[in-house]
Amino acid sequence: MPLDARPTLPSTARPTRRSVARGAAWAMPVIAVGAAAPALAASPGACPSLPAFSDAEGWTLDVTGSGGGEASFVNGAFFMNTDPDPGQTVTATASHALDVVSGRSYQFSYSYEAFTGWNTPMAQELLVDGVPVAGSRYDTNSSGDSGSRSVVWVSPTTGTVTFSVRDSITYDGNVYGDDITAYPITVTCL
Repeated sequence: MPLDARPTLPSTARPTRRSVARGAAWAMPVIAVGAAAPALAASPGACPSLPAFSDAEGWTLDVTGSGGGEASFVNGAFFMNTDPDPGQTVTATASHALDVVSGRSYQFSYSYEAFTGWNTPMAQELLVDGVPVAGSRYDTNSSGDSGSRSVVWVSPTTGTVTFSVRDSITYDGNVYGDDITAYPITVTCL
């Protein structure tokens, strides 16, 4: 009997196992592509942000060296007033995870206040995965009492990086060191 001469089944007939298996084979690739789409859709679109400085917001604080004073998160800001002991460098690093896309430019902007009335200058810089961001370093001797900073960094990779603000002060024979406060950082995608 030729194929076109076969009787047709009424539309209420149940599908055969073979037709169900054939349909599933075609549906599988669609499901696999659909599962990957949300991850790809979010990649270059949204610009990441950094929350205010706070333990509760996911920032971590690491302090090395010895001296008097403190490094802490206060009212959404990162504050350091430390007087290092003789022969010591005190470093305080505030860090937070940041999702980035390879080849994209990120501008980090923030305000700062510094008390520069003491004799020992303090330095501050931004880092990504432990590497200083070009043009981000300043010290309290050359930057004045307050101002704002804005630097651009281009990501060499896609994924999660560690963004940090690092303050440091080295004992230089004077008893007191300057202080720095960094306010929340705004991230702009260029």
